Amino acid sequence: MGKEENLMTYHKQKPLWNTILSIMLILLGFLLLLDTFNIVGDMTEVFLSGMFGLGALVSIGYYLQNRQHWWALIPGGILVGLSGFFAIDAMPFLNRRIDEVSFMMFAFALAFWVIFVTQTRQKWAIIPAGIFTFVATIITTNEPEFVMAGVFCLVALFGFRYFLKNRIHWWVLIPSSVMLGVSGVLAIESLSFLRQFEAGSIMLFALALGFWLIYIGQAKHWWAGIPAGILTTIAFMVTLESIIQGIDYHGPFILIGFGLTFFMLWLRRTHDGTHWAIWPAGILVGIGLMISAVEQLNILWPLIFIVTGLWLIRRNFISTDHNRSSNSSNEDLSTPID
Repeated sequence: MGKEENLMTYHKQKPLWNTILSIMLILLGFLLLLDTFNIVGDMTEVFLSGMFGLGALVSIGYYLQNRQHWWALIPGGILVGLSGFFAIDAMPFLNRRIDEVSFMMFAFALAFWVIFVTQTRQKWAIIPAGIFTFVATIITTNEPEFVMAGVFCLVALFGFRYFLKNRIHWWVLIPSSVMLGVSGVLAIESLSFLRQFEAGSIMLFALALGFWLIYIGQAKHWWAGIPAGILTTIAFMVTLESIIQGIDYHGPFILIGFGLTFFMLWLRRTHDGTHWAIWPAGILVGIGLMISAVEQLNILWPLIFIVTGLWLIRRNFISTDHNRSSNSSNEDLSTPID
């Protein structure tokens, strides 16, 4: 019975992840097409918005797959906030109506409100939900942001101090790094002499800091090196573009940076069993080098992503219909004949 139940669970979960993967590929293809035909002016922020949005889709899908994984809503809310931040900043018609920082705060708050409402044993979630909602409301009503930057910085420092006294509670580094990033963003928004810095890169570097501390200080949590490397790579590219005006955004550099992240994990293979990391490292670096070598054929890659996504959706529906027909035929065979 155990194998049959696991098989049924697998078949129930497979269509959800196939659909998410299909949507990710289609959106990636359309983003690359927009970049190819110069439809959007600043493709960097649109690309980052789409990538963070896809990550949010995966996190929320993981929660919907199993409601006991409530913690997936936290990275989901963070990714939704970052996606909206870059989308609003890239589109002038949205930037004139919506404040990107307040949207990010509301997205963070929403994740904790959902946890508080749906998880009866996680009542603590009302604290960060209330804090983020309060900050978002203050920003929306154009109240001074510098004070709130100081509040978030103090909360972040308290979290780091708590970790230094209780090393087993490594998870506190993640919300603390979020608080530190929010403090930096608010400080940039409120102080004119700091506006030369890119708010998005400050947020990304702060998020990466939390995962780097987990990766370095907690040997068994080698997985933290993945978000640490990915966030650092993106933050570095955003910072580079803000310093060097007019530089083009190059996706291959991002892929190579992601590949080097997995290569870093592969170097720990003797202690952590990360031999598998050489495969994503090689694939990502290889794709990055290949794309940079065939920039003249950049119209080909979006079409490949779109066609692959459509094919997966079609295959998903065919597989679902086949499973339904098989189940109905099995039920007919099991019905006793009078």
